[in-house]
Amino acid sequence: KKTEEVADKYNNNSIQAKANKIIPQLYMVLGNSLMKQNPQEALENLDIAIELNPNLTKAYLSKGLIYKGLGDEANMKASLSKTIEVGFASNDIETANYG
Repeated sequence: KKTEEVADKYNNNSIQAKANKIIPQLYMVLGNSLMKQNPQEALENLDIAIELNPNLTKAYLSKGLIYKGLGDEANMKASLSKTIEVGFASNDIETANYG
């Protein structure tokens, strides 16, 4: 919301576009950094990243790896299936192949 206000104030839509790209990636990086020490918080950050950018293939992959570590096979399979689905749809074949 704040980036929208700044973009409007300076009549610069590229600010909003850059923020829309960067902010989900920051949540994904935060989630990845918390994978081992706090898996639940990591999942929460990855969910925010996905909410902001549903095409963020690597966030689905990270969720799958966390669920694997937690022994949650059902959610692991769901996350890895989503990795493949989103990866192929968004042309992120490299990440999709990990799923």
